[in-house]
Amino acid sequence: MNKIFWIGARKSDIANEKLIFGSITRYGDNCNHNFAFCQNDFTDVYDDFLKITLNELLQKFPDCELLFANELYAYQFGQNVFKHSICVNKVSIIESLNDKIFFRQLINKIADVPPSIIINLYNGTDYDFIRNIFNDQYTDFVLQIKESAGGKGSLLIDDNSSNKKISALSSPVLITPYISNAIPINTHIAISKDDIRIFPPSIQLIYNKLNYCGADFIKYTHLDKCIKKNIIDQCYNVAKKIKKLGAIGIFGIDLLLKENQLYFIECNFRYQGSSFVLNEGLVNNNLPSLFKIRYDCFYNSISHIPFDVYDLNINYSSFRRTLKTQHIELPTPVISKIEHHTPESHLCNGYVGYELFDESIHHLF
Repeated sequence: MNKIFWIGARKSDIANEKLIFGSITRYGDNCNHNFAFCQNDFTDVYDDFLKITLNELLQKFPDCELLFANELYAYQFGQNVFKHSICVNKVSIIESLNDKIFFRQLINKIADVPPSIIINLYNGTDYDFIRNIFNDQYTDFVLQIKESAGGKGSLLIDDNSSNKKISALSSPVLITPYISNAIPINTHIAISKDDIRIFPPSIQLIYNKLNYCGADFIKYTHLDKCIKKNIIDQCYNVAKKIKKLGAIGIFGIDLLLKENQLYFIECNFRYQGSSFVLNEGLVNNNLPSLFKIRYDCFYNSISHIPFDVYDLNINYSSFRRTLKTQHIELPTPVISKIEHHTPESHLCNGYVGYELFDESIHHLF
């Protein structure tokens, strides 16, 4: 097998991963074949750093293979990078499934999605106009551009919101009533040519109503048994629909649980914030890593992964610490701090690191 380089957010994501030889990451230490954006001294633009570093890497390791956390990057840096890339879907599949509007339309006959509407924003678009669209049934709304992720590109509005913020979003915009007191859930799904596997879900940790800051796999296990079965069954139906498009690999599904009702929100065709936690749990249970499973989805088989892997106990929760969440105190003992950085560095963009716990921290949010 050729040397495989991981291109993703953190070097720590591939710690002790036998499949991976080296990495190009946003956060890292430039050691052991790691090339870290936060350590570079020639550009402040991440995509420029990737372009230059990828070309230098391919000159030094002309037979290496590139495994991207976000498959879209395989298409953005020329033919030479693309032909060295592995585990990549057609760009039409990636962009379609990452599109919140497309995803909800794709599954709305087999799963529940929240009420929503797609509009182009104009100078006259204001809160009252949006509320009237939904016949005054709701007071708070989430506005999302197509590329929004982890809270970025999303705007929560109410009757005190500035109309300037509304009109500043790029069109088209997906508008969804804000579902209060709902439990946000995420799960990973693996699809190969012949098989589908649903992995243990987690409850997402959210601050300021929209911003992702961690995952709690332990808290998810406390949900009612019937609810958990419904989540797995519906995720499996959604996965079958996605498989028919020709999609292969590992991706994430976000959904909301509100009074036993499930609402499917979006698909994330990329490595996710909770992936490293799930990966830790898989390896600790003597199963292949997410990296190996993704590779096998494309080039081998995943029949060796138990069908009921979704029942596996992942006894971890995680917290993403940034400048915006530095003030949050978590009295639970941290079992590890992952890749902590100096937040003052502008290349870190406010990111400090992740903290991993062996008990639930959901009650602290």
